[in-house]
Amino acid sequence: MGGVPAASGVIRYTTNGGASWATQTVSVANSFADVTASSSSIAWAVGGRGTAVRTTDGGAHWTGMSVGTTASLIGVAFVSPNGWIVGTDGTILHTTNGGTNWSPQSSGTTADLYAVAFVDASNGWAVGASSTILHTNNGGTTWGVQYSGTSPTFRGVAFPDVNHGWVAGSGGALWATTDGGVSWGMWASGTTNDLQSVAFPDANDGWAVGNAGTIIRYRALGPLGTPQNLVITASGDNAVLSWEPVSGSGISYNVYSDPSCDGAFSLIGSTTDTTYTDVSAEGTTFYRVSAVR
Repeated sequence: MGGVPAASGVIRYTTNGGASWATQTVSVANSFADVTASSSSIAWAVGGRGTAVRTTDGGAHWTGMSVGTTASLIGVAFVSPNGWIVGTDGTILHTTNGGTNWSPQSSGTTADLYAVAFVDASNGWAVGASSTILHTNNGGTTWGVQYSGTSPTFRGVAFPDVNHGWVAGSGGALWATTDGGVSWGMWASGTTNDLQSVAFPDANDGWAVGNAGTIIRYRALGPLGTPQNLVITASGDNAVLSWEPVSGSGISYNVYSDPSCDGAFSLIGSTTDTTYTDVSAEGTTFYRVSAVR
């Protein structure tokens, strides 16, 4: 089951991967800001003025949860039965029993927090205004600042594992880390529209969505392997390379050369074929071919 928050008391959900969507109505006065599901039957949603609800029957019935705050709640994440909610003024709430009881955690910031993600019961991240990125490795008992500045505002965070993570936000901001947030790099998202959410099921595939119907996708273009049986033959002054194809769809090949024979390979071309002609070959040259998608 998947869901998206909508207008006051409205949640839209799908049971077929998004091919079609249905509407569920919940008796609350405030709009929902975020929703998360841990199974086809259990889900939570949060919203304005301390609104938090839970379903255990796939949305047929929703029950209000008392979370002890009137702050606007904007992001929710669960590694059941542990859950976390973030909101305005640095609010972080935590439950260890599926949402029956909640207690506050000290975030150490007054910045509005818009999204939270956990990969297990210990390791999590929360992001928000003023480029705030917070991290905990003990379930939120303590939170530390990984990054803080003035802009952009981060509204989405995703960590498919403890090392690889992405944050998205205002002005099309898209940052990534491969070391658990110790360092962050900026990526070109291709848009200046504000990005509101990001999702990565694994480190190689992900999506970000935002204003004006913006949807962008990331697919890793890293090496898939080394093609086998590389053969190099001379054709006049050229070197003709051929190799066996790597299985898979959307495969292309990068060709590298090392004319100095010192182990320093440089990219000389790419092809979707299983042959490549090096027209600049001279003398003894080493070659290497890698498959990419």
